[in-house]
Amino acid sequence: MPRLLPALCLALAALAGAQELRVPVLGEPPSLPVAQGPQGRLLLILAEETLAAGLASTSVDLHQRALALPDLAPAERERASLGLALALLERNRPAEALAALAATPPSPRRALREALAALLRDDRGAARRSLEGIAAASLPPPERPWALLAQTVAGLGAGQPGTPPGLAEAAAAAVSPAQRARIELLGRRAVLLHGEADPAMLAELGRRAAETRGSEEGQGFARLHAAGLARAGKVGEAVEALDRAAEGSPAFRAEADLAAGLLIGSREPEGLARLRAAAGRAEARNELRAQAVAALAGAVGEAPPDRVVQVANAAYAFLSDATTGCPRNPGLTDTIHLARARVMIAAGNRELARAAAEDLLRETPGSPLAAEAVRILALVAWGDGAYRLAATQLDRLAALAPEAERESIQAASADCLFLAGDHALAERAYADLQASARASDLRDAAFHQAVLCSLRLDKGIEAAAARVEAAAKAGDITRRRILIGAWNTADAARRVGGADLFTRTLARLAQVTQDAPTEFALRFAWLRALAALANGDRTTAALHADQVAKTLADLPADTPAELRAAAPELAAHAALLRARIGADASAGLGIKALADLRARFGKVSASAAAYLVEGRLLAAEGRHREAQARFEQLAADFADDAGLAEFAALGLHEAAEQALILADEEGRDRLADAARLHAAFLQRHASHPLAFRAHLRLAEVYRRLGDFDSGLRVLDDAARLFPQHPGLALAELARADCLMGLASLRRAPNGGPDRTRINRAVAAYERAVASHAALPDILAEARHKHAQSLLDRARGEGLADAEATRREARQVLAAEAADLLRGSRETLGVGGRIWVARSLLLLGEQCQAEGDLEEARAAFRLLRDLNAGLPEGGARLPGKAAAESKLAELGEAPSNPPSR
Repeated sequence: MPRLLPALCLALAALAGAQELRVPVLGEPPSLPVAQGPQGRLLLILAEETLAAGLASTSVDLHQRALALPDLAPAERERASLGLALALLERNRPAEALAALAATPPSPRRALREALAALLRDDRGAARRSLEGIAAASLPPPERPWALLAQTVAGLGAGQPGTPPGLAEAAAAAVSPAQRARIELLGRRAVLLHGEADPAMLAELGRRAAETRGSEEGQGFARLHAAGLARAGKVGEAVEALDRAAEGSPAFRAEADLAAGLLIGSREPEGLARLRAAAGRAEARNELRAQAVAALAGAVGEAPPDRVVQVANAAYAFLSDATTGCPRNPGLTDTIHLARARVMIAAGNRELARAAAEDLLRETPGSPLAAEAVRILALVAWGDGAYRLAATQLDRLAALAPEAERESIQAASADCLFLAGDHALAERAYADLQASARASDLRDAAFHQAVLCSLRLDKGIEAAAARVEAAAKAGDITRRRILIGAWNTADAARRVGGADLFTRTLARLAQVTQDAPTEFALRFAWLRALAALANGDRTTAALHADQVAKTLADLPADTPAELRAAAPELAAHAALLRARIGADASAGLGIKALADLRARFGKVSASAAAYLVEGRLLAAEGRHREAQARFEQLAADFADDAGLAEFAALGLHEAAEQALILADEEGRDRLADAARLHAAFLQRHASHPLAFRAHLRLAEVYRRLGDFDSGLRVLDDAARLFPQHPGLALAELARADCLMGLASLRRAPNGGPDRTRINRAVAAYERAVASHAALPDILAEARHKHAQSLLDRARGEGLADAEATRREARQVLAAEAADLLRGSRETLGVGGRIWVARSLLLLGEQCQAEGDLEEARAAFRLLRDLNAGLPEGGARLPGKAAAESKLAELGEAPSNPPSR
């Protein structure tokens, strides 16, 4: 099974993580709040940015994703919950907003949201009670306008006709044009719905509006009359009153349509039609049309979930059509483009959203809405996974944003560079942020990420250590963060540089780590034990393991609660480490110690890890049956423990691998066992990092059993579930093998392979050759099998077709020989060289059979030379003896020139 060797290499990253035994607190990177990592912080910043940009639906989704992050710190959970509640309120979903607030502690920010929810339920009494004692100036700037709006609306009454001055104050406090438009629209709607008037006053307002129709005074009376009727629940009469006042007054027509659209509501088709009518009146004031355009964009967020895309597409089509839809003029072009981008973001069409935002920046580069457009471009790039482009857009946004927002945007930009894998640029960005940030939490986070970036670059250990030393001297980073940086640096040195580099790094950081708290003293002792064990120094490893066990048994009074709670489990891991040390010296004693550990500590992660260690020790001794039994026992004992599911998955996978080894040793009867275990792994752990490899293994087992249909089904599942996996080339090749097996199994009437199936196999091998030229080993295998499948097909064809097919097979094999002669196959691995040798042998035999002796001799010489320098025995490539024999035979052929 030479192709399974590359499969193992492709799964190396997943295996490396899986084999590292999990040790809570000591063997994992020191914990940080999730939201201070690049992914969590970026999610929260983008969630708040999109809310500020008026993209409430997108903000809801981002806040929910942030809340779904594991181990979110309480402060960050409160921050995300408050943001989610405000985004839900903007979408007119008060019940869900209150549910999001349920777990947050009492605070002015929570009270503001409760007041807004009460207003949406038309309970102004509850809103006033929630607003008591809240000073708008004490809230974050983005929330002050909402507080002013809520206080104004909650205080509306019969003695306050018209638009209260508080609404203008709320709009003036908005932090973005999108928020200002939203405040103005909601304020106007609140005036229409909450202004109070008795029947006599309504009659008087209607009479005065009729007497003064056509004048500005008449329009004012008409507005008040419509507001009073709407408050009385007579929305239809209110709309009629507005329409009467607009008769003969084109200037008032757009305002009447806007007010009618707000009264009817954007969930109704008539309401949307009125808003479009207001936005489409070219003669109306730009300010009024801008409000109508903003209302249309907001209507997408208020639409029922099953109609969001429909409403968004209709709004986008109207706003994009300047002839029959929404006319443009220089004062309104940017507003229209921004609305187009917003509705497409809500509909999930990032490509059209990007185009609309770029239209705004290209056509109105000096617009005050430019920052909103850049926000959308950054969000689109992030959503596409184009993190480097997102960083560029965030840098543009930082230059346009208010100074108070710049630091968080710069942090988001650096995080995007980190996620893009551009660690050199990210390191510089984090270093700049660390030097300039005023907020201590941002400085700490930037330092932490800068250390991680350094560790991913050339000479990273030295650079990271220097960064930790500099931070310790400067004193601007908290002690815990410096120790975390030192631990990450030391652990990286242990993993990539071995014991010597680890020892030098620890000595360099000795002053930084001196007098470290108990948690970090234990961490560094644990690293020393692992490094010594990896270096074969069992005595030193045992000393450090004993030091860990002794400290855990007598923890100081100031030990953090997390460490104290984990102490019993950590003691089990210390015992496991001692057993591993003993196992290196004597496998029998080590296995007994591992069994004693499980009996002593019960079902903890160290016990699960003990099964893994014991199984691998048994496998190393060649006791594969016992190893398989241990791995299966691990999978069974921990199958129902969610916290230790990773160990159960590894146990099942390694049991299946042992069954495959036994099948090679004991025969095909063990293959059914391997199939059972691999299938169970895929059923229970379908999303595991090793799942793709398990698909390949299971398909290989089915092929060896002759069950080619099941093999094809498994490989099709792998391609469907892992469309971007780097090992898809192996899956495609395995699929062609199964098709070839079916063709050979089901013979045609003339005794050759089934024609339909052999053609499918040939096509599959041909695709593999064409698609994977950049993977030398896979290409070598695909070429050989492609040529072999062509020769098999030729056996069932007529003379003319067979000759053409054999000629095609020779061309495939000759391409391998030509690449070898050009020196382009120097990167071949062992498996690839084996397939090249088989191809050369097949080419020589085919040329000899066809009478082309010169080509045959050339192929056999290449095969002989390919084996040159290899030792005798197992390392020799196949076909050397056959090639030498053939060369000796062909040397006597009459066509050869006489020897001189």
